[in-house]
Amino acid sequence: MLLYVHNEKNLILIRKIHTIIYQISILFLFITVMATVTSYAAKKNYSFSVSTSTNNNSGSAFSAGNYKDDSEQKAYIVTKSGNIISSDLFYMAVYKTPIYSDSYRVTYWKKITKNNATYTIDYKNYRGKKSKNYLCADTDRYSVSAEGYWYS
Repeated sequence: MLLYVHNEKNLILIRKIHTIIYQISILFLFITVMATVTSYAAKKNYSFSVSTSTNNNSGSAFSAGNYKDDSEQKAYIVTKSGNIISSDLFYMAVYKTPIYSDSYRVTYWKKITKNNATYTIDYKNYRGKKSKNYLCADTDRYSVSAEGYWYS
């Protein structure tokens, strides 16, 4: 596009307009990329009803698998309802396979103390994008139920 410039003032004005348009375009691109990247975390519902066994005073259960859609090394757990009380010995952790063994656990245990709360667990072993993970609930005392959702 050719613009006829009458004087130096018009040239300066045109350069400022081009700079503003460029900056707005870059800002729009940045916002679009950030919105796309942060919208990838997969939300997965869970519902646990875990009871202690008579043999070892411990009970556990696994959720369905949840594929990681990002490379952030944190899992987010949200409890929405249940019969959780703070004195329960009720914990959650993430496993790479639904087998109750420390060799398959990829996060540390997180004590769950409230029915309507959000918890963050750091991964202790790297889990890449698209890896399948399982949320595990464990109780060492009483029977505990919990429902909510989580992001791996």
